[in-house]
Amino acid sequence: PWLHCNYCSRLAPGCPQFFFGNCGHIACDKCTENNVFSPKCIKCQRETTKIIEINEDMEEDAKKYFQNIGLIYENLCMSIKRTVEFQMRNADRLLNYKKAKIRELMANTTKDTEACELILQLQREKERLELDNKTLLQQSENLNQSRIDTSRMLLLGNGFVNMSGFSFMLASDTSSSIKSPDLFS
Repeated sequence: PWLHCNYCSRLAPGCPQFFFGNCGHIACDKCTENNVFSPKCIKCQRETTKIIEINEDMEEDAKKYFQNIGLIYENLCMSIKRTVEFQMRNADRLLNYKKAKIRELMANTTKDTEACELILQLQREKERLELDNKTLLQQSENLNQSRIDTSRMLLLGNGFVNMSGFSFMLASDTSSSIKSPDLFS
């Protein structure tokens, strides 16, 4: 309905052929025969170097100007829709991956927190055991010193001064009159 000769205004239904000049003007077969394009377009005065017949066999870069705009729009919308859907699917995949990664990191953080708490608990237990061990070593040294002091007192108090350990044992085994108190019973 819009296709017409830009020179005589003939419409497409009444005209078998139309031509398209590189200047952008359209002419019917009669106006083309009257040299409206040669050597310059009589409408715009541009040099016309190429004239194409408007039909199904014309070049694609010229054909696009004569396609149904509604069909072009529909195809373009479908193309945009497919592109948007493709990008959205990929964005959803990325989002799902990121969500899964966040859940994984949160689980690892929980495990790490629990592991840190266990490490702190074990460190406190180790420190307590080291302190207990130090206390027990000190008590053991005190007991050993006390035994040594007790043995010296017994030796000094019973006249067994300057005896060797073996002689002391013999003297304590053979002497029935000397009774030493049992300190560790």
